Amino acid sequence: MKYDLGLIPMSAKPFHNGHYYLVQKAAAECHIVKLFIGTGNRTKGNGKAITGDQMLHLWKEIYEPFMPASGNIQFVYEGVPVRNVYETLDYIKEENLETEVAVYSGNEIEKNGKSLIWNRYHKLINDSYWKDTLTFVSVKRGEEGSPNVSGTQMRKDLLNRNKESFFKGLPTYLENKQKQYIFDYLAKQFFKIF
Repeated sequence: MKYDLGLIPMSAKPFHNGHYYLVQKAAAECHIVKLFIGTGNRTKGNGKAITGDQMLHLWKEIYEPFMPASGNIQFVYEGVPVRNVYETLDYIKEENLETEVAVYSGNEIEKNGKSLIWNRYHKLINDSYWKDTLTFVSVKRGEEGSPNVSGTQMRKDLLNRNKESFFKGLPTYLENKQKQYIFDYLAKQFFKIF
């Protein structure tokens, strides 16, 4: 193992195969992985939402229990995922723990534009305390084996009822009946079918 601890902040609305690739990578490279999963709502453009409650249900019923090789993954369903990562790093530094840490993300954490994330990221990478013990692992969509899956596209597929495309984006470990359940469950909110 390269690292003692892997930290992954994730909104994952919905959780897709690109997210799963990131989790697999971290689980293979770290003794322990903390997967911080956002439980807030996600509304984009059309006013339709994938709610935090919906995703929490799916995580507890499908994603977490059936995820292969998840023995070293801790699933954390509280707080704000990026803030949780920074608070964990603050704790490690305050306690002066000798821990090699990797923070895993798509390339979002390195993008300028989200000033709080950006400013905090630059403070960390310029902090001498973390010089030899903190690594940011940025995985770009569609490169180096990472699936080219977009949450935005998956939400469009859901809105357009494009089940085939939506299924293709879901984590590969899921069976078709589980994918169907996810599609139907999320579609209820999008189309108000109760």
